Parts: sequence; C-alpha cells; structure tokens
Amino acid sequence: MITELESSKVGYVVGIRYRKTFTIADNLGAIVDNILQSKNSKFKAKVFPYIQHTNREEDVLWSFDNKNGAQNKLTINTSNFVLDIQNLETLPFKDGVDAFNNTILKTIMRDYSIGHIDRLGFVNRYILKDKDIIEKFVSGTVGRGFSEVNDINLQFSKRIPIITSLVKENVNDYDNVIVNIIKKNNIDELFLSIDYQHYYSPMLEKASQIEYNSFIDNAEKYINNHIIGFLNNTYGDIKSV
Repeated sequence: MITELESSKVGYVVGIRYRKTFTIADNLGAIVDNILQSKNSKFKAKVFPYIQHTNREEDVLWSFDNKNGAQNKLTINTSNFVLDIQNLETLPFKDGVDAFNNTILKTIMRDYSIGHIDRLGFVNRYILKDKDIIEKFVSGTVGRGFSEVNDINLQFSKRIPIITSLVKENVNDYDNVIVNIIKKNNIDELFLSIDYQHYYSPMLEKASQIEYNSFIDNAEKYINNHIIGFLNNTYGDIKSV
C-alpha cells in the first residue's frame, strides 16, 4: 500500500505557455543574463553551467550529471518558459518551484511585458519500487490474458472544473491532469508521471494575475487526495499473477 509519494520523487517540471512573442527573441541574451546573474536567483551557473543556443528564438540552460545521467534544463523560447529538473540535489523541489515564480513569473515576464498567458503546467515524476504494487499493476492492467508482457504504458487524462468558471461570466478556465504509468521489461520499478495543468480562457493579460501558489497547492492536493487513492484502490486488492 502506498501512503505517500514524496520520497519516490525523482524530478519535476514547471512551465508556462503564452502567445508567441518576439520580445523573447529580440532580448534573449539579456534575459539569460538576468536569470543567471540576478542577485537572488536560484538559477546560477552552478545549476546551469551550459547554454545551448538552439536557434534565434530559443536558448536552453542545462547541466548534466555524468554519474547518474540526470539532466536539468531551463528552456526559454518565444512561447514557453519550462524548468525541467532531474537532479534534485542541485535544485530541490521547493527551491525550484519558488524560483520559477520569483525569477520567471514575477521578474522576467514583468520586466519584458510578456503576457497573454494560455497555460500553466506542473509535472511530478516518481519511481515506485514497491514489488506488490508493481506486480498488481501488471495483473490489473493486462489481466491473465497475456503472459510475459514486455512493456506497459498506461496514460489517461481528466478535466477538472474550476469554481470560478461556474460563477464568473465569460470565464471558462479549467484544470486538466494527465497520468502516465510505465512498466519496462526486466526493470522492477514503475515510472509515474502526473502532469497537472491550468488552462486560461480567456488568456490572462499578465503574469501578475496568476495565482501561482494556489495552483501548486491544488496540484499537490490532487496527488495526495486522488492519485494515491487511485493506485491503492485500483491495484491494492488485485491478486498478483
């Protein structure tokens, strides 16, 4: 039985999508300098020692850990800012989530007048090693009709209504969660990804309107109140093959 997922976390992603703007392309160098060199930024060269200039419209700040293959990335382009952390030692979860808010949303997007925000996203990644859950996941997903199944990739999504959309006129915001569970052949673990998204309809005019902490709280509550229960209720009582 799974009681919590935090100790199984191996990475996280925070991202924001906005209407394409060439303000980013025109100021890409200055934006990167501000991110890396601002006094209180958590995104220092120690976290992102390399810069990859993929094209005129995109830069990727990144690092790579030769020991475990983990890679950290901060992608900056004309439509998105995306922080993708695989090495939790270099940028722990809370530090990274807070830094994205303080450095990207509250500073860069404000200073460069980046608005018309379409979506906010938050992904948690986990590795589950509980043998009972792993065996029951295989049994509960493919049943007894298939033997020696090599790989399983289960994905589903659910749209979640937002109270403000029900009470405010002309507001059609909603949350969406995408759950992905993968079992690879000959690997005794499950990979679990939970992608929690908030869609703005109409788009938000500016980043200062984002209720960021509430969004993160809602995502964390959904994981604790629904995803853990789903795993236990769906696979907890299944007999292993």
